[in-house]
Amino acid sequence: MEKHARIQEESIAKRPAGSLPRIGVIGAGRAGLSLAAALARAGWPLAGVANRNADSTKEAAFLLECPPAKDGAELAGRAEALIIGTPDDAVESVAGGLAESGVVGPAHTLLHLSGAHGPETLAAASRKGAAVGCLHPLRSFPRRDPGIRLAGTFFSLQGDDRALSLGRWMVESVEGTVLEFPAGSGAAERALYHAGAVAASNFTVCMLNLAADLWAAAGLKGQAADEALLELAGGTLENIPRVGFRGALTGPFARGDLDTIRRHLAALDDLRVSTSAPEDQGAGPAGCSSPAGSSGPGGTSRFTGSSGSTGSASETPGYLRSNRLARLYACLAWLALGVAMERGREPGRLAPITAPATGSSLSTAETPASPPNPPVAAGALAPEKAAAVMEVLFAVLGEGEEQAFKSGDETPMGKGSSS
Repeated sequence: MEKHARIQEESIAKRPAGSLPRIGVIGAGRAGLSLAAALARAGWPLAGVANRNADSTKEAAFLLECPPAKDGAELAGRAEALIIGTPDDAVESVAGGLAESGVVGPAHTLLHLSGAHGPETLAAASRKGAAVGCLHPLRSFPRRDPGIRLAGTFFSLQGDDRALSLGRWMVESVEGTVLEFPAGSGAAERALYHAGAVAASNFTVCMLNLAADLWAAAGLKGQAADEALLELAGGTLENIPRVGFRGALTGPFARGDLDTIRRHLAALDDLRVSTSAPEDQGAGPAGCSSPAGSSGPGGTSRFTGSSGSTGSASETPGYLRSNRLARLYACLAWLALGVAMERGREPGRLAPITAPATGSSLSTAETPASPPNPPVAAGALAPEKAAAVMEVLFAVLGEGEEQAFKSGDETPMGKGSSS
């Protein structure tokens, strides 16, 4: 076993021309297909692909221009490197099946693409002598597209030494950057990492969708409205490398505009809808509650925004009619208030973000060097303004939340942050 491991590690380190490990892809979904295609363009030989069913396998094989395989066990006989791109919950069972079938061993390296799980998910294959790791591309893949270019993409990487070597090689080949976890990181750290990635990517989509729905409720919709929101969001993202995450916060919470925040909450409350139809009393679409109120002509549900615009409730997403929307706003506002209170207090977090060169590695323990004379972000929100905003938010979040924070002497950013 040690001899096989040493041979593979040496071959990876030397990178001799024409001897790249053959790759087999198990689960060529959106991420797996894009990565495999990018590696193929970089010269890596694709030994084949295996998906859940024959039709999906044939389609993926056609797109990747490689042979189809009946299953992962067949692929393991053709390839030294196996990329597992299945849904998160299937990764462990795939590795277990390969191990039970006896087709993986010291000559193999397995890399799964899940952001939620670490190398331990492949423990069954590791016990057979295979090298194991996880290589998670930090980008969204909205469709199965072999033409997606991965240059500049960050990949988080964990695993044993052989898996790390192969993962770095793959990332370098597609002109990406490796983001390595600190030594000793486990499942808890992995979960926090993935939650952060979800917040940065998935929640961004949800927040922009919410913004578009709120504008539509105010009568602003269509391509021009969508483009305006995207321009606003894009400008915000462009500000972050210049002044840092916290320094880029603007708007009513950065300024402590109490009246504006009150108007927002009142307008959101106005979006709740009632209906005169008996079967719909007390419930909106998707189980959203519909408090008592007025209805439109003929019993048609209506909503009225703070701008005075009116639209059909059937055209309004159900979640906008829920009395939970103001609470959602208050929860997000609590986060924004915490950011506003901490601006200027952590110089390291305000340093402009300098991306490393593609093909390099960046440890999460490292901080990129800052150029001289970085832009100065606005200062922290004054405590008295923050306290006034907190009282407004507590009115929405409820007495229980207020007591939980006040009894612990906490601010939105944790104990003692306001001192």
